[in-house]
Amino acid sequence: MSDPKLSLTLDFLNPGDFFTGLEDELKEIGREATTEATALILNRIRTRFLAQEAPDGVAWEPSYAAFLRSFTGRGGGTGFDTGNMFHSIQQFSISPLEQSIATDVAYAKYFQEGTEFMPAREFLGFNEEDEDLAIRVLLAKLNEAYP
Repeated sequence: MSDPKLSLTLDFLNPGDFFTGLEDELKEIGREATTEATALILNRIRTRFLAQEAPDGVAWEPSYAAFLRSFTGRGGGTGFDTGNMFHSIQQFSISPLEQSIATDVAYAKYFQEGTEFMPAREFLGFNEEDEDLAIRVLLAKLNEAYP
């Protein structure tokens, strides 16, 4: 009697087809993870904007305009008079595996980077927590696909 063993032959499986299928599957997981992680980071960016803080958690220097609005009861805090810039912060797809968060408001650059007369009030950017969140989303998607 021979030693017990189990043999499995996958004659029908072409390795090229297998890896192509796996590559396509991983690209789809990556697309889903990128889209979901970017949406979550967009929410965090908007939350920080309303809290008037930079991605590193440092509070923005209050604007004089916000100080004046506080006496009238009109408008919001720094960077939020009409809400135009806040509402312009959007997520968009560059490619299936690349997402971006940006604004198309012309003056956002001056708000983000500052000028000779105005301090920078960074709002577009991410921090370590955002990076960890993106990694956790990708790992969850992989674990969901390959438990």
